[in-house]
Amino acid sequence: MLDEIKEILKNIVNTLNNKFDQLINTVSSLDKKIEDRFSNIEAKIEKLSEKKEETTPPITYRELQTRFNNGENVQSILNDKKLKNDDLKKICKEGNISIKAKAIKSVMITSILEALEKEKPINIAEDEAKRLKQQFDELAQRWSNNEKEVENELEKYSEDELKTMYEVNHIEVKSNEALTKTNILQAIFLAFRERRSYLKGL
Repeated sequence: MLDEIKEILKNIVNTLNNKFDQLINTVSSLDKKIEDRFSNIEAKIEKLSEKKEETTPPITYRELQTRFNNGENVQSILNDKKLKNDDLKKICKEGNISIKAKAIKSVMITSILEALEKEKPINIAEDEAKRLKQQFDELAQRWSNNEKEVENELEKYSEDELKTMYEVNHIEVKSNEALTKTNILQAIFLAFRERRSYLKGL
């Protein structure tokens, strides 16, 4: 009888040990799954962060332009190691700067600096500024009656002449556009339209 009881107890202990081992294995498996899941989530978050950094350059062409015009040394900004080739390509694209697909960093920096120098505001004498404002008013008035004629006339102006007229009359291109001849002309024509609409509303 005693032997039977011992055998029963032994079986119970063995069963409990087996169940306990199974429980440990289950918990370990769950820990592994949870760890893998968190690792996957962390990897995805890191990938998204990298992607976000890739799509947004540390500085834009417009910001560089403002700093350059204020006399800051933008070359040191462009030479920063944090500024990658892809960032410089995005800056060139924003500034409508033509570069080769495989352009090296130094070439892109030189191209950006040349573009900034080219677009730097011009110092204009007071009498010249007055003349250009009067000329702009006359062109705007003529444009109201004959758009095509004035537009063809302005097309023949050099980029520097248009830029001077643009600056004297405080015309602005869109914030994400460079000061190319085409963009300046579009901004001038828009200013003509706005002036005509204003005068019609009086």
